[in-house]
Amino acid sequence: MDAQTLALAERIAAAYQNGRPLQIKGGGSKSFLGNPMPSSMLESIDCKSHVGVVDYRKDELMIRVKAGTKLAEVESLLAENGQRLPFEPPQFSGSATIGGMIAAGLSGPARPYLGSVRDYVLGVAFIDGRGISYEMGGQVMKNVAGYDVSRLLVGSLGEMGVICDVSLKVLPADEVSVTYSWTASAKAAVADFQRLRKEGLPLSGSAWVDGQVYIRLGGSRLTIAHAGKLVPGEKLADAEGTQFWLDLKNQQLPVFQGDGALWRVSVEPDSEALLSSAQVIEWGGGVRWLKNPASNPRQVQDPSAVTLFRPDQESIVPVMEIPYQHLSGAVLALNQNLKRTFDPGAILNPGRLLAMVSEQ
Repeated sequence: MDAQTLALAERIAAAYQNGRPLQIKGGGSKSFLGNPMPSSMLESIDCKSHVGVVDYRKDELMIRVKAGTKLAEVESLLAENGQRLPFEPPQFSGSATIGGMIAAGLSGPARPYLGSVRDYVLGVAFIDGRGISYEMGGQVMKNVAGYDVSRLLVGSLGEMGVICDVSLKVLPADEVSVTYSWTASAKAAVADFQRLRKEGLPLSGSAWVDGQVYIRLGGSRLTIAHAGKLVPGEKLADAEGTQFWLDLKNQQLPVFQGDGALWRVSVEPDSEALLSSAQVIEWGGGVRWLKNPASNPRQVQDPSAVTLFRPDQESIVPVMEIPYQHLSGAVLALNQNLKRTFDPGAILNPGRLLAMVSEQ
């Protein structure tokens, strides 16, 4: 354990002994995620200085990075070597870090075709809520017995531990990436997504935004030349296509801007649910984004499949009365047990994932 990690562990151990809650801070690019915490009552743990590439084995498709390292720097290093993080993690701002990427567990447009953040985590070093250090997993993909703790940390929003460094599997970049677009209704777009996937095309992105379908193909030049003949619509210029997918994953498109709550709803890809109210559909139809809907989507959809991604800060309804995620039954019990195991004093990001109030 290096001196920086040791100092961090000692600070957490002292906070545990004194019952002092801590707010874990990285780049702050995803601070809007999760349930709000009373930050004025929390002591901050700043992880931005915990930076650097610990190990990069290009030929073995593996990189190990300290948690405070900027995500943009890692993606740039990989791109220089013809590689990538295939799950396309959103940054939302240039301050995004690798630790925040793991804690948030968010994936971009390629998620349904190439996998999620969790699928590419090989190992994680972290400090729990008692100041105890762990190294879980390794640097190669392998099967595990029992809980795979390194992957359980993905999406935990810092409630299980402070991430120190992460080992990730990477993949070669596509030789060619091409985007096609055409006009269609939401219902027709969902049907198009299903048809194109059944045809076995090398899809790497699919979305419907403001009446336009966007399809991205990725792979070898020969494969894309053949597959492109089976896709309708107009082929976009490379720069235009690249910018669209960046703006989509980082929520820079106009539809995401402005005031109002932003909800993410997971459904079966061929479902007709919420087609009349969704402003954005992606992941082959499996995700519907709703901006400032007339009512809480949890009233008409499975509550566990609905995330309040960005709350409406101007709402007259207190944010804590509409939790970030609806957890209940066995899922809630499992999360509570993990919290008690790794943070028995409940001092790490208290309430950010496991809301302190029950949902109405």
